[in-house]
Amino acid sequence: MPSPIIGITAGRNLSKTLVYEHTLSDMYVQAVLRAGGTPVILPAGLDASQVAALLETLDGVLLTGGGDIDPAIFNGQPHPNVYGIDHERDFLEIELVRQASRVQKPFLGICRGAQVINVALGGTLYTDIGAQLPDAERHDLYPNIPRDKIAHHVRIQNGSLLRKLTETAELAVNSLHHQGLAQVPAYLKPIAHAADGLVEAIELRDHVFGLGVQWHPEWLVESSANQAIFRGLVQAAEDHLLNQRRYRSAFSTRAWADYPSCRPSEVCCQRNRCSISAIRLMCRTARARSRKYAHFPRKSPVSCCAAAPA
Repeated sequence: MPSPIIGITAGRNLSKTLVYEHTLSDMYVQAVLRAGGTPVILPAGLDASQVAALLETLDGVLLTGGGDIDPAIFNGQPHPNVYGIDHERDFLEIELVRQASRVQKPFLGICRGAQVINVALGGTLYTDIGAQLPDAERHDLYPNIPRDKIAHHVRIQNGSLLRKLTETAELAVNSLHHQGLAQVPAYLKPIAHAADGLVEAIELRDHVFGLGVQWHPEWLVESSANQAIFRGLVQAAEDHLLNQRRYRSAFSTRAWADYPSCRPSEVCCQRNRCSISAIRLMCRTARARSRKYAHFPRKSPVSCCAAAPA
């Protein structure tokens, strides 16, 4: 089976020639490759329908770090340290989270990516931790500091997805963010905290794999627990790919061979583009009918269009 395709979001910089250049640290790409995935870079500038079409081709999504989200999106407090706002990237990533949440597509958010998940689902951010939480420890260990420097430890909630992946209750992490998660919406569950109480990781409830972490595990290459986060994403994406293959196989011509009375009419479906839900309803109806009237002569195949509206 081919390795799962992981879409990785990229940032944008305005070049000297006033043309936007998409930028992405190779550390994200290498982390996905080590975990067994096939990385593809996702550009900003897509509309909602293009995001939906793109998401159908992906098995998982990685939301990366970068500049700040526009505070106007979550009614955040303006601050002079807010930087790197890119409205098209904001739209792309927020739309990816919302659509991936609806269709059970695995996704992982790192630093800014975790904040995007929170905002996309109705949460808010501290637009500058130092200004709004003066008693908090330092979380912005940049620039001119090695990106793999351990800044502090996070406490991980028992029973959480992150705890299962890392197999530890306390994890040493780096810290490269000046903003933080403030109000966490009900859709999400805070699952890790710093010693100062700041939320460091979130998990989407009732989802196959919806995880956000505030640190940068891609830089902590020597930490098997941190690399397990990427392995978890790729494994969830692989499971999604496998389930998708099984689902398609279930509706193949061979799969319908044992149930000729509920095989959808190919001409009918192609003409009217019947939905899978229509086919499912048709199949349930036809099978029940077949059991009830087993002693009757078998009739011609049932049309899915006759069973349910497209």
